[in-house]
Amino acid sequence: MINYKVGNYKKFTQRSKYKIIVIGLGDFITFQYCLAFINYGYKVHYFNIEKEKTIKSHYYRKFVEGIELLKPDFIFTVNFTGFDLEGSLGAMLNLLGIRHFVYLTAHPLIERESLEKNIYQTTQIMVPDKSWIKYLENSFNHPPIYLPIALNEDIFFYKIGVEKNRDIVYHGYTNLDKLKSLEAINTLNNNINLLSAINKISDNFLGGMNNLETMISNYEKKYGELIFPSKKDQKQFIEGIFLKADLKYKIETLTKLLKLKVEIFGDKNWESVFKNYKYLRFKPSNHNSLISLYNSSEITISVKNIFLPTSFNQVILEAPFFNSLVIPTATEGLLEAFENCNIPIVESLDDIYDKTKFFLKNRDQRESILSNLKEEIFKNHRYINRVKSIDKFICENM
Repeated sequence: MINYKVGNYKKFTQRSKYKIIVIGLGDFITFQYCLAFINYGYKVHYFNIEKEKTIKSHYYRKFVEGIELLKPDFIFTVNFTGFDLEGSLGAMLNLLGIRHFVYLTAHPLIERESLEKNIYQTTQIMVPDKSWIKYLENSFNHPPIYLPIALNEDIFFYKIGVEKNRDIVYHGYTNLDKLKSLEAINTLNNNINLLSAINKISDNFLGGMNNLETMISNYEKKYGELIFPSKKDQKQFIEGIFLKADLKYKIETLTKLLKLKVEIFGDKNWESVFKNYKYLRFKPSNHNSLISLYNSSEITISVKNIFLPTSFNQVILEAPFFNSLVIPTATEGLLEAFENCNIPIVESLDDIYDKTKFFLKNRDQRESILSNLKEEIFKNHRYINRVKSIDKFICENM
C-alpha cells in the first residue's frame, strides 16, 4: 500500500481496521470512490444498485443482510436517493451507530431544489456548501450527513442522448472543448481493436496464425468442433464470432506458455465464450468484479470498445491502480481528450505490442514500473481530495 502524506493525521495507521460499504448505481463515479478508499488503506465492500425499482423491496433486504454480515464502520453512498428520501436507511444506520457519508450530485430525474426539500424532511442533513468540513468536525454523533461535494467548479454537466435521455455527469474536466464533439467521440468505437493487438502479441509466441483455415484447424484440434453462442450468417461469423473464439484460443495459449494470470472483462453474453477455459477467468464488466481484481492479475484485457470518457471502459484506462498491464480496445482520439487527466494510454498498435512484450519478458522491471505508475496516477487522481476530506474526519475522530 502506498503511504501518502495527508496532513497532520498522516501518522494514523489504523485504516485497514475499518470497513466501508460503498453503495452506488453501477456508474463510473462510484467505482472511482471505491478505488480511492482502497488506496488509502480501507477495506471496501461495494453494493451495486443498478435499478432503482429494486431499492424498496428486494435490495433493501439484501442490503440489511449485508450490513449485518459485514458489520461496516462507515457507509458511503453515491447518487443513491431511494432509501434516503424516505429516511429509512438513515434511521437504520443511526440506530446501528454507523457513520453515513453521502456524495450527492444533481440527480438527473429530480430537480435539485425538490431533492433538498425532501431530504430536509427526513432524518438526514444536507451539509451547507463550503462549510461541510466544519460540519463534519462537530457532528461525529450526529445522524447521517450529506456532502454536496460534487458541486464544485471542476464539475460540469453535459447532456447527451443516451440512457433514455438522462443527464450524464462528466467529472474532472473544466473545458468542454477538451471533449470536442459527441460525434468525434463516437468514432472511437471503430478504431483500434483488441484482436489486432492480441494477434501481434500471440503471433510472437505462436509462430503466426494469420490464415483463417489454419486458425480454425488449430482451434478445433485442441478444443473440438466450434460451437457458436448464437446463429449468425457466415459473413458475421467470420468477421465476428470466430474472431472472438480465436481470441480466446490465443490468450489461453499465451497464458499457459508464460504462466500468467489473466482476467478478461466483457458483457455478460461473453461468459459462455470463455467459461470452459481453466487458464482464463472471465469477469462481467461490473464494478464488483473490478474491485475483486485489485492486485490479483498480471494482465487485464477488456473485450469491449472504449466508447465515451465516462463509460465503464474508462476504468480500464485507469487500471494501473491494479498491478496489471492493460490493453484497451480503442485509443485513437482519446489522447487529446485525456491529455490533462493523468490517464496513461497507448498511442498505437505497435505501442501496445512493444509494451506488452516488454512487460511479459521483464517481470521484475514490470513490477517496478507498475508500482511507480500506480503511485504517480493516484497522486493526481481527481477523486483524491474528496476522499481525503472524509479520511481526515475518520482519522481525527476514531
